[in-house]
Amino acid sequence: MQAWYDGGRLTTEQDVVVVSVNYRLGVFGFLRLDGVSEGNLGLLDQLEALRWVRRHIAAYGGDPENVTVFGQSAGGLSVALLLGMAQTRGLFHRAIVQSAPVGARHTPDQAAAFGQAVARHLGADPRGATPAGLLEATARAAAARRSRSPLDVPFAPIAGVHPVAADIDRALVAGADGRDVLCGCTTDEATAFGIPLAAAAELTEALFGEPSARFRAQLAAAGSRVLSYRVDWRPAGSPFGATHCVELPLLLGDERSWRAAPMLGDVPWSEVEELGKATRRAWAAFARTGTPDDRDLGRWPLAIE
Repeated sequence: MQAWYDGGRLTTEQDVVVVSVNYRLGVFGFLRLDGVSEGNLGLLDQLEALRWVRRHIAAYGGDPENVTVFGQSAGGLSVALLLGMAQTRGLFHRAIVQSAPVGARHTPDQAAAFGQAVARHLGADPRGATPAGLLEATARAAAARRSRSPLDVPFAPIAGVHPVAADIDRALVAGADGRDVLCGCTTDEATAFGIPLAAAAELTEALFGEPSARFRAQLAAAGSRVLSYRVDWRPAGSPFGATHCVELPLLLGDERSWRAAPMLGDVPWSEVEELGKATRRAWAAFARTGTPDDRDLGRWPLAIE
């Protein structure tokens, strides 16, 4: 696990059990190719991790009847998909969806076409290929793609392929089960993808703001209690503003793991820590009760509604 995803501060400050989940990525997790993989193996990994938590978390001091799943960016998309999976009923009870590109999903045909391109560049049976060979073939196939969207990635979750029985729009109706959801994004998400701060608002809204709002409406229609948040914190000296990932130092990792992060500019760590304590308290309270403790957030540029 990379140090900036360490949940130690959440655990020690808020008396919660934090479980970090690894899952297969890229060609190993989302390849769709006849005779090799139907796809979405990475999502199946996450589903199995939730089953493990259900069986074993009590041994670590956790409550299997009060589990919250949270993730950011691709992790946020995973949480959104998990909400829509019938197989996750009873495995978690609340969800926090951070900066999720909920539109970044492939159709089975799109996934199959890219899988075939990878196979052509590989020139061998993928089941016997080395990891290095698979990665090289993926890079060559990806280089031939023509897309201007920063969210159009070579591999993504595949709607309509197990365990995602349908697209988010339809699956939520069956799978949300009225679970509490906290869902939001940052003000300047798009600067992380090479867009200047002054021009980031439109793309941020198109890729994150509007899709997130639609997703919250779908959740509410499916019977979930939904809260939204927006991070407006722009660290002093940073050209990226309230960029994609800017809330992560407020939740995970520590000063050492984040000290070289350009998105934090020259803001003193004391400011990061003060806002971080309030943010961690809010997230943990939501995990316990479904109601964030946001009493210390009112004077900060992070709002929960």
